[in-house]
Amino acid sequence: MKYLVSLTAKNEKTKSVVIKALNYEQLRNIAGEEYPKYEIGRVTNDEKHIKHFEQMKRLKGSGKR
Repeated sequence: MKYLVSLTAKNEKTKSVVIKALNYEQLRNIAGEEYPKYEIGRVTNDEKHIKHFEQMKRLKGSGKR
């Protein structure tokens, strides 16, 4: 299952990432290993939110607006 995760660092830098995990416990473990300086904020597995995030990320990467 995919999850959209909002992460926050101590310096208030934020990051949103999509993480594949079987459940929330596994998600926390993966996020902790990959982003040790960040705290987990909002987490959603809503497909509409994930698709929107991925589309915006693709558009940003291609330079289209």
